[in-house]
Amino acid sequence: MVAKVISFLNQKGGCGKTTSAVNTAATLADMGYTVELVNLDPQGTAVDWAESRMASDRDAAFRVSSMGVNVQKELGGAKQANDFIIIDGAPQASKLTIAAMKASDLVIIPLQATQADAWSTDSTIDFIAELHEMREREHPVARLLPTRILKSSKESRTFADALEKGYADMEFPIKAMKSRTTQRMDYQRAFEGGGTVLDLPAENQSRHEIKMLAKEIVAIAEEM
Repeated sequence: MVAKVISFLNQKGGCGKTTSAVNTAATLADMGYTVELVNLDPQGTAVDWAESRMASDRDAAFRVSSMGVNVQKELGGAKQANDFIIIDGAPQASKLTIAAMKASDLVIIPLQATQADAWSTDSTIDFIAELHEMREREHPVARLLPTRILKSSKESRTFADALEKGYADMEFPIKAMKSRTTQRMDYQRAFEGGGTVLDLPAENQSRHEIKMLAKEIVAIAEEM
C-alpha cells in the first residue's frame, strides 16, 4: 500500500493546524497504522514537539521529519514505508503551501469561526481550485475542519457549514468535515512536553474529538 498524504494547511496561524496534525498522527499510529509526520513549517513547531517528546523519554510512535518545497519528490521513500503521511503545513508561505497541496491526497483546512480565518481559507481554496482545474479531477480532495469551536456559541457551531455553502458552486465543492474540535485547555496541556491527547484519560473529550477526526480521515482515504 502506498501511503495517503494528508496535509493540514491554512495560511493563517493560530487555527489549530499543528495541534491537529500532531494529535492525528499519534491517534492513527495508536490505531495500528504506520505514520510519518512531516514538518513543512519554517517555525518547526512539530520538530520542537518531537524533541520535547524524546527529552521526556516518551516512546516515539511515529517518525517526524522536515521537508521543503521539494516535498513531493522527498516523500518517495516515505510513501512506500507508511500507511499515512501527515504534513504540518506552513502559514503565510505560498510556495510551501502549494508544494504541500501538489503532494497531497487530502488537504484539511483547519479554521476558527472568525472573518480572518475565512479570508485565509479563501486563498487556500483558490490554490486548490487551480490544481483541480489543471488536473481535471478532484485531487487533492479538500475538507474544512472547524477548530476551537465554542460550544456555547451557535455562530461557532454553524460557521463552517455556512462557509461550505459558499463553495457549493465550485466544480468540485469543498465540504466541511463532520469532525470538530472544541476550545479546550486539554489540547495545550497535552501538547506541552511532547505529549498528545493519548496521554489524557480515555474518557477525555479532546481525545474523543481527535479519534473521530482520525476515523473520518481513514474513511475518506478508503474512498479514494
